[in-house]
Amino acid sequence: MVKKQGFNRPLKTKIDDDELTLPTQSSEFATRLILKQPTHWKEGFNNYADRFGWSDWCWDQLDGTRKDRVVRNLEHLVPGSHATGFLGQEVILFHMQETINKHRQVPLPPIKSRHTSEVTDSRLQVLMNVVGDWRPHRIHYDVKSRLPDDVQKELEKLMPGKNDSDEERAAKFKSMEMILDDFYENRSQDADSAPCLLHVSQQERCKLWSVEDDEDEDAHVTKMPLDLLGIGMPCDDVTRMGAKKGKLGKTRLSHLCFNADAANQKPAVVVTECGEDWAPDELAQKMHDTHDCEYFRLESKIAGDSYHRVRTVAHLWDRDKVISF
Repeated sequence: MVKKQGFNRPLKTKIDDDELTLPTQSSEFATRLILKQPTHWKEGFNNYADRFGWSDWCWDQLDGTRKDRVVRNLEHLVPGSHATGFLGQEVILFHMQETINKHRQVPLPPIKSRHTSEVTDSRLQVLMNVVGDWRPHRIHYDVKSRLPDDVQKELEKLMPGKNDSDEERAAKFKSMEMILDDFYENRSQDADSAPCLLHVSQQERCKLWSVEDDEDEDAHVTKMPLDLLGIGMPCDDVTRMGAKKGKLGKTRLSHLCFNADAANQKPAVVVTECGEDWAPDELAQKMHDTHDCEYFRLESKIAGDSYHRVRTVAHLWDRDKVISF
């Protein structure tokens, strides 16, 4: 064992093979990428100034062609997000723009999220208090709360009880999935809008994925927008530190809602993140007619982080809009 400078914490020098053995969850609709594992732990950051310099390091690894491609994509990017933490996706885009503008005479404008939704009051307060050009156009409650009252009541009636068997729980969740599919298929106007916390005084239902309903429309999305949806899937039932209930747990409805909403929006790119025992097979199946899907599992300590937490990251892309990923 050695001590890591800066954070005064123990750091392993060798990876044990059994620590990287994970269950394989194959799907005919999603391709799992197996990352090459290093033989030693990677030295992490010594301070947070270095940590926040990740985008500069990534930029330096790219050749000229790839740099041009990143800039071109960001110029057309129209992002949206569900439950990505305290501005998780917005902070990533901020650092990318900050790095790129160090190397441009004409800076990229702020990349403003089209819509974002969160479930906790603390995260919503952070979103509401973002200043100026980086605050999302639309801020909504969590994806379940955006549904019309009648749909929410139907779903609530089906919530499994503590004495339900696994078979009963599975049947109820299947009925919920059918209700959501019917809603998105037959009530598109309701599905494409939701009450917005920035317009609460007018009780306005704002469009979720429109680029035509804002007076302060972003200049960089007026032509050929590249729409991106980032989703932080609830992980309590699919992580070994959580409840381990899988598709029968309390987070199941949230997963069904995220899947149905993404399949309805069909953005050009979807990026999702969840726990180690999750795989994007259901979402990939729902979007298979238009999107391809790949995913991989990432061990946190390989990137120099101090905690042991394996994450699953998936990306889906519209094969007619995105040449490669």
